Amino acid sequence: MRVTFSEESPILVGQRKLYNALLPKDQERFWSRVDRSGDCWLWTGSLFNSGYGRFKAERQDRCAHAWSYELMRSPVPLGLELDHLCRVRRCVNPAHLEPVTPQTNLLRGLGLASANSQKTHCVNGHEFSSENTGRASNGGRVCRRCAVICTTRLHLKKGAIRTTKVAI
Repeated sequence: MRVTFSEESPILVGQRKLYNALLPKDQERFWSRVDRSGDCWLWTGSLFNSGYGRFKAERQDRCAHAWSYELMRSPVPLGLELDHLCRVRRCVNPAHLEPVTPQTNLLRGLGLASANSQKTHCVNGHEFSSENTGRASNGGRVCRRCAVICTTRLHLKKGAIRTTKVAI
């Protein structure tokens, strides 16, 4: 593993840049934009449209929480991203950040994928068990019992099934 350092660039380890080698003037500029008065250290500088802090140094425009984590802890391992355990996007407190896989970060979040993954029953109240759960072509879950009911109704409507009663 080749490690080099110059006054103009961060440390290079292989092809990955380590940002804990920020010049002192950049570190001072970074910390001047952090409000450490509470449990969450809030970024007071500019923000990305997503609400995450934004800091530019060493010709790199990156999320402020990533700079903070790498300055105070260590580089974020390849293939992982930082999850805000506090759920505050402006927070740069490294104690509130954890490197996780993108899937884990997505499922821990507040979005639709997270909400759907936490559901234990379909909209009709059938349990999402291994026997009763299938996969849709888009990767989502499908309640097999509801699929059978829907198919039966469709065939009844078309006259393909000749029964007088359908148990639902």
